Amino acid sequence: MLHLGHVQNSILCIKYIIVTMCSNILIFGQGRKMQLIGFARVSTSSQDLANQLKTLEEHGCNKVFHGKQSGKSKEIELKLKELVDYVREGDTVVVTKLDRLGRSLKSILETIQQITDKGATLKTLDGAIDTTNSSPFAQ
Repeated sequence: MLHLGHVQNSILCIKYIIVTMCSNILIFGQGRKMQLIGFARVSTSSQDLANQLKTLEEHGCNKVFHGKQSGKSKEIELKLKELVDYVREGDTVVVTKLDRLGRSLKSILETIQQITDKGATLKTLDGAIDTTNSSPFAQ
């Protein structure tokens, strides 16, 4: 059984790793307005994306990539690739929760690295991660 203290320590370690990886400085695109780009995912085809899509739209995302994981479907991987390919320097990728970016810590960290390598930032609406500001955890 997991204890709350272990879970909290694990979350802090993950935040530190992510923030360390996201040490880029936010630079806005030249001659282009930065965009808020959403990503939504559900784990099964029977789950509904509507709440995530509505929340991302309410937070100003003018483009949202989304998908449903169904069995061994590669749909989510393809949608994440589309997102990363679309993101440009100065954009902010917005997700409702960090786990929407993948099904494993490894895949989440890889996606975050790809986003930050392009000069974009990441923000989770649950407040877990925000690399758009100048706080020590965002650098």
